[in-house]
Amino acid sequence: MKGTFVLILLVAVVTSGCAYRLIAEHERGKADISTLRTMLKASDPGDRAYAAYSLGRKLDKDSVQALTDALRDPSPDVRWAAADGLAILGEAAKPALASLRTIAGTDESEGVRQAAAEAVMRIDQ
Repeated sequence: MKGTFVLILLVAVVTSGCAYRLIAEHERGKADISTLRTMLKASDPGDRAYAAYSLGRKLDKDSVQALTDALRDPSPDVRWAAADGLAILGEAAKPALASLRTIAGTDESEGVRQAAAEAVMRIDQ
């Protein structure tokens, strides 16, 4: 599932408006955290999913709230990426546990429920 999501995410991102610049910046390590947090509010769900996916990989503990907020995004791809990012942040993401537990049991997407459950296990070790 995770590999499939990454492929779908990359296709969505590549086809979106400002994604070419962001992918190039990410590849060079220059997609800064504030840009990614701003991208979480973009109108395009592909941009939001890319931002959530990338924020988790920046290992920035200050992004926990932004990723927690992204768990309520209307797009399941964004919610999945946010849960995955929180899982990567590990113990630093403890403030997100209540939200993750809620979506692990109630989200309409099986993939999001699974990602949230895995995040809970990683964070609450």
